[in-house]
Amino acid sequence: MFVYFIGNIQAQKLEVETHLLFRHRWQDNRLKFTNLSEEIKLIEGEDWFTKSIWTPNIFIENERESTLMKTTRDSTFVRIHDTGVVNYHYRLRTVVLCDMKLKRFPHDTQNCTLRMESWSAPNSELVLKWESPNPIGENDFSQPEYAVLKIQTREATTVYKEPGSEVPAENELGNLPWIVGRKINGNYSTLMVDFILKREIGPYVIEYYVPSMLLVMMSWVSFWLDPNAVPGRTTLGTATWLTFITLTRSTGSDQLPKVSYIKYIDIWFVVCTCFIFFSLLEFALVNIIWRRKDSVHLKKLTSGRIFAMGIATSRKNCFY
Repeated sequence: MFVYFIGNIQAQKLEVETHLLFRHRWQDNRLKFTNLSEEIKLIEGEDWFTKSIWTPNIFIENERESTLMKTTRDSTFVRIHDTGVVNYHYRLRTVVLCDMKLKRFPHDTQNCTLRMESWSAPNSELVLKWESPNPIGENDFSQPEYAVLKIQTREATTVYKEPGSEVPAENELGNLPWIVGRKINGNYSTLMVDFILKREIGPYVIEYYVPSMLLVMMSWVSFWLDPNAVPGRTTLGTATWLTFITLTRSTGSDQLPKVSYIKYIDIWFVVCTCFIFFSLLEFALVNIIWRRKDSVHLKKLTSGRIFAMGIATSRKNCFY
């Protein structure tokens, strides 16, 4: 497989788009022609030729949509050697589902897996293998939001069976597969490609972290205002609070799906919200102390004693 492009990653839809070149190679003894001609060693064709021979009919299990790439015709190529070795190449644009884990957002690393298997041939008839030692090639493409850390391959077996039943090795018809519905039950050879993607943190620092830190520091400005400046302190605290709520709502309303767990960015915003809330609470407490300071007589004038006596005096006046 050759990877031309991977991108258009949409966390809201849990999907990623890739442009790929598939190269299949298998041995088909029915296509040997060594005894026909010593001069002809290869037979080549394009899309029309693939309909005349057997192909493994590979499909992408977790695809959302796939289309053959083309210029004037479909990008498909077949080459048959005189020994019966078949090379089958085609280019494909596919959008696959990616099981994204967003708990560490925006410091997350995603593993988007592309799963391929035969549609009709179980592993008793067809076994898929990666070519060694380097089964994957890739272009040097740039991805603005994610960095491609690694592309790795795996091989596995997928089991299809009717719920609550076992897959029989043979049925009454001999070695034919057991068919239930449209999918043939049994074990199927599966190839997997893991795209390890790391999210770039730069845009989120500019859009979320820096503005939220500035809003928190802006709420601290009220600490230096005169306690009598009630309208100014109230306006500053309220404006900071509303602006921060607007920033919080814009984090993932159109980018991220609604998940049941808490993300890292949620923890950050909760902490910032607490700072802004406590700055408003501080204004209320300072205002109480300031209004009671003239009637409080203390041997030593400290903010702690003024606050304690101010609260005590306020309670006394409430009772009488």
